[in-house]
Order: sequence, then structure tokens, then C-alpha cells
Amino acid sequence: MSAAAAASASGHRRKPERRGTSRICWFADLEVLSADLSILERLRDEIGLTTLVPESRISHTSGFRASVGTVRDSPFEDWPTRPGLVDHREIFGTKEPAMPVLPGVVGGVDDGALLEVIEACRRIGLEVWGHAGLWSYGAEVFPEYAAVDIFGRPLLPASLPWGTMFCPSRPDLNAWIATSLSEAGRRYDLDGWFLDHARYPTPPFGRALLACGCQHCAIECHRRGLDIADVRSDATSLAAELQRLGPRQLKTIAESGAATPVAWLA
Repeated sequence: MSAAAAASASGHRRKPERRGTSRICWFADLEVLSADLSILERLRDEIGLTTLVPESRISHTSGFRASVGTVRDSPFEDWPTRPGLVDHREIFGTKEPAMPVLPGVVGGVDDGALLEVIEACRRIGLEVWGHAGLWSYGAEVFPEYAAVDIFGRPLLPASLPWGTMFCPSRPDLNAWIATSLSEAGRRYDLDGWFLDHARYPTPPFGRALLACGCQHCAIECHRRGLDIADVRSDATSLAAELQRLGPRQLKTIAESGAATPVAWLA
């Protein structure tokens, strides 16, 4: 029986009835929740819970199991042997058996807990939204996919304390992400998606605000009518202008709250 069929096998399923657009969602720890599914009904009755977004601390998705084909085409299946895994585990505290925080749906996951949670939600009329991450973290494990700044300089190793973003314009990576999420959407009885880690830069790391400037992003810029060479020129000119300003002027700019990520260009 397929995962989708197993999730809908019970005759007690009840699809949620949406009245209006208000939702009360719970971004729930899948492993903790699966140990006490009765809490779902209590939260529905006591706080009006409408929607569950399960997230596994092991896979960092809702606990999806990838198909053989998705695993075969994945760029990430050799993560256990990657040199950058040690740094990643230290940064994010992802001790074994947790997997690294990577985009899409990576293989090697048991979806039994997810199927039980979906079925429990259907019995009591709750929505289930799937969770997965995209580009913001984990490229220290796969530096060949990592973003660079607009001058082509690597973000690593300075980005390690914050996590390293993946290039958001790699056609091969984005095609695989889309394929893996589309497959999960077909295999599981979901009402929607919560796609996390989808902001391109890691916000606390200044140089990431000037990323990505690789050849793939240059092509994407051109497709949208922008020349990345002009962006580089303007950023360089602005950085030079800032360097000519005196302490009082710089203090005024800083206190105004204006975003000046070009400071990292100097």
C-alpha cells in the first residue's frame, strides 16, 4: 500500500471544513507529538487548533520518506561522509541520529510517525500542512552549491556561525527541490505547505545580504532585466562614498536605522 493510501485508509477520516480564512497552527515536534496523539483533540477543543505542521527533529521536514527515484537523483545523499558535516553539527547542535539541515526531502527517513499523525488529524478534522526547508542553511556541508557574494567571494568560513546559504539560482538544485516536494505532495494527504528557510540570505550575517553573485545568479539577473555588473559597480561606488564620510556623518547614518550592508565591502 502506498503512503498516500495508508494515510487515507481509515473509514473515520474527516476532511477539515474551512470557514473563513482564520487558522490556528501548531508547528509541532513530530517525535514528541507521536508519543501522545490525544493532545491534538484537546488543543482543538481548548484553543481552537485548526492546522498541524509536523516537523521532525531527525529529518527537519515533516518526516517524509523519499522514493527511490528521488534518492537516486538527489545531490545530497552522501551527506554522512561530507567533511563539512562536523562544522554543521557543531553549529546547529544536530547530533546523531539527526540529519543535517538541507533543502528538499533527503532519503533514509521512516515515515511511520507522520502517517499516524496525519490519520489522527483526519479523525478529528484538523488540517495538515507539510514542512520542508529550502536555501538558507546547510551549504557548509555542500560548498559546491554554496552562495558567494556579488563579487564571487565565498561566504565560508566566515558564515559558519550563522549557517551558509545555498545559491538560490542553481537550475539542477532547484529542479530537484521541486521534484522532491512535488512527490511528497502526491504521496501524503496534505492540505498545504509551510516552506521554511526560504529567505535567501541568512539575516544576521552581513555579507550574505550581498549574495549571491555566482554565474547562475548573473544569468537569472539578466533574465529579469538586470545586469549584475551594474550591481557590483553601484555597490563599490557606495562603499567608496561611505569611506569618504566623516565620523559624525557615519554616526548619523547608523543612528537613522538605514540598512548599509555595503560596509562589508570595505
